[in-house]
Amino acid sequence: MPSIVRHVVVTNLLAGRRMLVEFELNDAAEGVTAYQIWRSAQESEGFELMATVNAPYKQYVDTVPFTFGINYFYKVVAVNASGYSSDISASSAVSDSTFDSFEEKPFRSVAVTYDSFIVGETPTGAVNGLNLAYVTANLYRYNTVEVFVNGLALTRGVNFSENANQKTLTLSVAPTTGSRVRVNYIKV
Repeated sequence: MPSIVRHVVVTNLLAGRRMLVEFELNDAAEGVTAYQIWRSAQESEGFELMATVNAPYKQYVDTVPFTFGINYFYKVVAVNASGYSSDISASSAVSDSTFDSFEEKPFRSVAVTYDSFIVGETPTGAVNGLNLAYVTANLYRYNTVEVFVNGLALTRGVNFSENANQKTLTLSVAPTTGSRVRVNYIKV
């Protein structure tokens, strides 16, 4: 059974609509293949599975409901190839609030600054009706990429996927010649 995931940190990403959950990977000898992200509005109960992140990713951006001043609590559980997981009840819950006083602390994270947000970038890659692969100018944080074709947002996991190298993404349908492809993301 994998050990408890350590050094879990939650950071409110500007305006509280997204929470960045980061954690330390378990020792390779444990054979962990994935990490489950659990969320609750209470510190000790009511946790619901939000996502499963495949190793070696060690972060997840959770889009939370539009709320004001709500604390969300997170636990991260390691899962190995046999399906065994670390004990969620032994894991400590970590939290952050959806909104702080913006004037007092406009940017809470030292790792994610205003300059970390990339908006409206044109990724490299031919827009010719055949190409599915595009490359961003910077490494991006997992689960933060937003893709727009001709101004329409694509759905992650359905219309596009982020690749393990955290720099490329793959569209499910190639944009036609003359289309505009734009991406938003948080750079690493």
